[in-house]
Amino acid sequence: DEVLRVVARRLVALSTPNTLIARLGGDEFTVVVSGNIPSDQSTVLANRIIAALRQPIVVQDREFLIGASIGIANYPEHGNTLSQLLVAADNAMYEAKKRGKGTSFTFNDCLHKRLNQVVTLEKRLQNALRQDELCVYYQPKHRTQDGQHVGFEALVRWQSPDYGLLLPAAFIDIATRTRLIEALTAVVLKKTQQHRQHWVTAGLSPGRIAINVPEIMLIKDLSESEAGQLMLEDVDLKSWLDIEVTENVLLNRDEATVERNLSQLADRGIGIHLDDFGTGYASLTHLRAFPWTALKIDRSFIKDALLDQQAASIIKAMIQLSKDMGRAVVGEGVETPAQLSFLRNQDCDVVQGYFFSRPLAPENIPEYLAAQHSQHTAVIRPLKTVVSSSLQSSYHHPS
Repeated sequence: DEVLRVVARRLVALSTPNTLIARLGGDEFTVVVSGNIPSDQSTVLANRIIAALRQPIVVQDREFLIGASIGIANYPEHGNTLSQLLVAADNAMYEAKKRGKGTSFTFNDCLHKRLNQVVTLEKRLQNALRQDELCVYYQPKHRTQDGQHVGFEALVRWQSPDYGLLLPAAFIDIATRTRLIEALTAVVLKKTQQHRQHWVTAGLSPGRIAINVPEIMLIKDLSESEAGQLMLEDVDLKSWLDIEVTENVLLNRDEATVERNLSQLADRGIGIHLDDFGTGYASLTHLRAFPWTALKIDRSFIKDALLDQQAASIIKAMIQLSKDMGRAVVGEGVETPAQLSFLRNQDCDVVQGYFFSRPLAPENIPEYLAAQHSQHTAVIRPLKTVVSSSLQSSYHHPS
């Protein structure tokens, strides 16, 4: 609070009689300069603000170093109303953030075009949720030591009438920024339930299935989202559901809420997988605080493991750490026999990737599972005696 007050005072010190300064919330401030001012003066003011906020702030004998990212919008080039100007400045600020702290960015035609595309895509995604255009594909997971199928990761796709089949990279960011991600997660969970029930009824064994859960669901009460309610109320989920969360969710300032929600799910037998581990900013202390059941090694490490000794060392350390803590390890992005062999030699538990299969449409899963069963029936029996009991207990949850 005191840091915010110091920032406000420094902004006021830079103001003139035709300047309005407001705090929008959190750590966001807005500066409105009225009058007939040359557009380049906005950049001059932004640079003065950045320089002022670079100076250390001392509160209770502690020194804080902060930075500012500033988005600039000018009237009338970037909007004719206050609302339009605020939206333009906000988007310019996010562009500045991408370029690093201590920078400013002025709204321009390229950003305007991109913003229009985002707005259009958001509307179409809202319609896609209403029209049931989202579908789920499944990437198989295999036990590393013998190649036996153990489960799937559920991956959302958008079958758009305008764009065709879209991968998550095309719309997940938009869904996250607009809070549509919660409705999207509920769709994925419900469709996965339906598909799995269909396969089980047909006598197939799909194993455990993992779905990705967004941060927004975990920083508030789980009952406030449809997917969260399902996870809390459906007792059958414990027999087959894993959730994947990125390690950055562990950094949320409401750490107690995140820990409580993950503990509730873990107590119900739902697996907690830390996705893309090693690519974010979580520290090893978080591994002690949260009830995770498996760690996923990011594909970027596995891709470089055979060419980069450091990447190989990091993978070895991750696997050893997980083993020592009694947790399972999943390697993703396995594309070659050499990568598989490396992970097998390091005692990685489970693998997934194009080497085994690309994500499959639900209608192709029965054929896939039947082929897997046929392929392993003859060889699994003698191998079962050498598969460690720790793998069985750490990856396969009791029903």
